[in-house]
Amino acid sequence: MTPHGGAGGAEASAADRRAGSLRLSYIVGTYPVLTETFIDREVETLLDRGVDLEIVSIRRPGANLSSSQRALSRRVRYLLPASIPRLVVAHLVAAITRPRIYFGTLAWLLTRPHAAARSRTALHFATGVYAAWTLRDRRGVHIHAHFVDRAATVALVASRLLNTTYSVTAHAREIYVQPVLLKERIGQAAFAVTCTEYNRTHLSHLVVPAVASRVMRLYHGLDLTAFAEPGGRRVVGPDHVLLAVAQLKEKKGLRYLIEACRLLVDRGRAIRCEIVGDGPLRGDLERQVRELNLQELVVFAGALPFSEVLERYRLASAFVLPCIVASDGDRD
Repeated sequence: MTPHGGAGGAEASAADRRAGSLRLSYIVGTYPVLTETFIDREVETLLDRGVDLEIVSIRRPGANLSSSQRALSRRVRYLLPASIPRLVVAHLVAAITRPRIYFGTLAWLLTRPHAAARSRTALHFATGVYAAWTLRDRRGVHIHAHFVDRAATVALVASRLLNTTYSVTAHAREIYVQPVLLKERIGQAAFAVTCTEYNRTHLSHLVVPAVASRVMRLYHGLDLTAFAEPGGRRVVGPDHVLLAVAQLKEKKGLRYLIEACRLLVDRGRAIRCEIVGDGPLRGDLERQVRELNLQELVVFAGALPFSEVLERYRLASAFVLPCIVASDGDRD
């Protein structure tokens, strides 16, 4: 692809023109989140391409954000917490101006399976009505939900009230551990994308063929130039540096990585292992490191912003992540 002239330049210009005509509203449960930089990259790329993008987050994030994420958060519309008067107005307007859609959607949602989640579904319906009222100045936009969870229900409700379309991105936990209204959320969407062929095949088997044809694989994008070593060369030290970047959860399989480090050391390999991330299993993993006498070789760096993680990638000999299917069915 060339920046000026030629077929590559013409194709790029045409793609930019098409992107510039798009109007999207993203709905996410909580945004931004330090461990969900894949959404950040998507958002930043769409904005760079000139897409008219509105980001809506159901809840506000915590304080642990990178500087770039804090900048992104300033352009996000946050739905909750919302004042009672604003919620009442949003529901009155929807019930009076679109009664069949309002009451019909509520009845449809509350008569689906998953009776145990009915109260949460009602809450998500209420949030969807408020989202539609919040986005009333963006009628005609396409709505996209990241994760087929509460965000998808909010997108479904809002799209019906705004008489527009919505789509979803399916990731992991909401597919395998908490598949509440999974078939319904995907079935009502204009299309669904997911980041692996494994996920696409699994989802396609859950829905009718007409819906399965609208489930597509779309890998998370990476700007590979950001991973290039300065000067084109990696700094090489005396040890092989193994890098893992993950939330410290069962599905990441990090206990097997620590076991593998012990095996490598016993075989005379000069290695160091750095684990970037945090999570509920940190105490258990640190205990395992002590029991295997690897305190000098396996280091826990904690959660880091993506800019600092990039530096770790550039210095590493290999990236290692031995993911497994967790006991609750969660997986990557």
